[in-house]
Amino acid sequence: MKTLLRSEDVFLEALDAHDGHLAKALDSLWDVRPNHFAPTRVSYACEGDDIVAIDFKWTPLTNETLRHLSHLTCLKQLSIHGAEITDAGIAELIPLQNLEELNLGRTQVTDSGMDALKQLPKLRRLDVSTTEVTDVGLTNIAEFSKLEDCYLNFCREVSDWGLAPLLDLPKLKLLHVQGTRVTSAGAEDFAAARPDCDVIR
Repeated sequence: MKTLLRSEDVFLEALDAHDGHLAKALDSLWDVRPNHFAPTRVSYACEGDDIVAIDFKWTPLTNETLRHLSHLTCLKQLSIHGAEITDAGIAELIPLQNLEELNLGRTQVTDSGMDALKQLPKLRRLDVSTTEVTDVGLTNIAEFSKLEDCYLNFCREVSDWGLAPLLDLPKLKLLHVQGTRVTSAGAEDFAAARPDCDVIR
């Protein structure tokens, strides 16, 4: 990593003053969580084509501002946890074909968004905790052949039935289902069928 970006006021002032030229020298934007991260700042911050990791957790992003990320073809890690992103915004992520880790926790994505994510072939880690993803969406997640870690915490409509398709994920190592409708028996059955996968309930 060349630089680890923090959301300090001094950096944000520099970002505005230099129209993002500072960001071009970065390969990682991390912990960018100011209260008012304007769309122009998103555009400036993402001008560096070599960026591989971005943490926009709790940043007020929208579907429209996600368009500023679409050229970041080197991006491997992205967190937009807590953003006002819907399924329509997922389409803006499809150009990110090298994406391996994606955190969509506490966004407004649903099962339809999971269907769109099938176009990201390298996903290894997916967090959709506290979203409207249901058992239906898990049938789409079951097609993410490289998925290793899956976080479904507090997805209230995820149940024992929905876990069945995930049994076929060849590389799954970690499955979080806290706060869901998954029962103790369901978690135990999954773990018995997939002893190579840790189920956290």
